[in-house]
Amino acid sequence: MKRSPGICSLIFALTLLACAPKTAPVGNRTDAGVGEDLSVFRPRYDPATVSKPAPKKEPLPEAKRPVTAAVANDQPLHINRRLDMVLDTLATRNRYVKHAQGYRIQLYVGTSRQEADAMKIYVYQNFPELNVYLTYSAPTYRMRVGDFMNRMDVERYYNSIKNQNPGAMILSDKVEIRKSLMIK
Repeated sequence: MKRSPGICSLIFALTLLACAPKTAPVGNRTDAGVGEDLSVFRPRYDPATVSKPAPKKEPLPEAKRPVTAAVANDQPLHINRRLDMVLDTLATRNRYVKHAQGYRIQLYVGTSRQEADAMKIYVYQNFPELNVYLTYSAPTYRMRVGDFMNRMDVERYYNSIKNQNPGAMILSDKVEIRKSLMIK
């Protein structure tokens, strides 16, 4: 028995339709879960085990109420004590911090000590408020200046130094906090 190609394709299409799901998947619907009853997932409380709210105490008249800083600020006193304790701890820790991440301007990298000294004299004459840091790692001298905490301060000095020394560059470095506060 021969079957025509039209009948074969019809049988194939009916087989595919029979295997297809009857409804659209829930994940594709935008209103999924709106009509579902979720009450089975709600917690249930036994009325016998639920504690009753404490009776409200009547506030003292204004004349009998003690006047403290906590009452004036409408905050409990124990929160102020804990806050003071935390702030004292932070102040103690910060007292021992000497360095922070900041910026310096590198003016010279080379092998000539005379050029490094000439650049140091230039900085002392034109920017006396900047500290000079000269390091030697055989055979290279590196000269960096300044202790800057934020990028805006270092950019201001960098623009004026760049005119005289085109090889200058800004580097991220560990700086002393006290010295960085002295730069204006």
